[in-house]
Amino acid sequence: MHLTSAEEVEHLLYASMYREEVTEAISILQVHKKIPTSPFRPVRESYGSIRALLDRSRNITDLVLHFSLSLKPICVFPTANVFNGLVALDVNIPHATLASFLQSHPRIEVLVLGPCNNTQQCPLTGCHLPSLQHITCPPSCVRALTIDSHVSEIFTTHDNIQHPNYPLLQLLNFRPIATLTFLTCLHIDIDDTVPDILQRISAVAPRLKLKLTQSKFSHEVYFLYYHGSCHTDNALQQAVRMPWNNPNYLSSWENGLHLLQHLQRFLLRSWHPLRASDNDEDLLVRRWLFVAPPSLKNVVIWTGAWQNLGRLIKWDFEWDSRRRKMGWQKNYEQKASDLRALIDELAFN
Repeated sequence: MHLTSAEEVEHLLYASMYREEVTEAISILQVHKKIPTSPFRPVRESYGSIRALLDRSRNITDLVLHFSLSLKPICVFPTANVFNGLVALDVNIPHATLASFLQSHPRIEVLVLGPCNNTQQCPLTGCHLPSLQHITCPPSCVRALTIDSHVSEIFTTHDNIQHPNYPLLQLLNFRPIATLTFLTCLHIDIDDTVPDILQRISAVAPRLKLKLTQSKFSHEVYFLYYHGSCHTDNALQQAVRMPWNNPNYLSSWENGLHLLQHLQRFLLRSWHPLRASDNDEDLLVRRWLFVAPPSLKNVVIWTGAWQNLGRLIKWDFEWDSRRRKMGWQKNYEQKASDLRALIDELAFN
């Protein structure tokens, strides 16, 4: 059940008051804005109705609650109900508000969280989620939730500017991420403040599919970190130097890639081209592939990636019939320079 307006929430609640089977039939409930510019504000207009609706429900297995972050923070979770079948939860509620609800739902397998709003320690530290397999959350909260879990996929992305307390170092602190299984997929938003990113990843999660995306706030982070102010001028943005564009850290980047001895698939998205021309960009990637671990079989590089534009290349390690030996082949290339032909985001996966 997808509810994207206050009216839809009210209509469903009204129906459930007269027909009990309405809420009994709900297993998937999603309450969120349909589009970012929608006037729907669940906290202000519908919080009470959402709470009443959840209190009437018993069979929810998948729950999505996205409230407006521009209004007063939620201090109490919308329901005290325990949904015994709940396996997927996607909420942007402050973590301190969420702790008791998580403790009551140990069967959750998929967890998607919004900002933590805590600079010291995540309030979810100590929540025991033994069935957890997939988590999306800020980097500073990963270790609070993965202990004694079966997490195999971690996604850490940023919805706001995190620096000067940018939390990547809290996650990538050279100590392995403690889970009961191998971590197979790690997606991290990165910026230029952690130049030894690959060495750190090789220490915390040596067996994985690695997806690195340059944070959409990396330019703002750069200027907050180095200049104490935020600039968005295009000329200034060019000053941001990721590890592959910084001569001081290029060897560190390549050494880190080589350390990922169990890496099978590597994805990288950058807001700017890696080099001035496509040929030079390909030469740089081939240089990485030359030092890559023997386990690596697939590489996807998306550069100039603003607004689904840019260039996306796929490289595969496979049999070269012309040379009659195994080698790296460029098997897919898509370029988009205007909005008439956008890059297929599904290809970057």
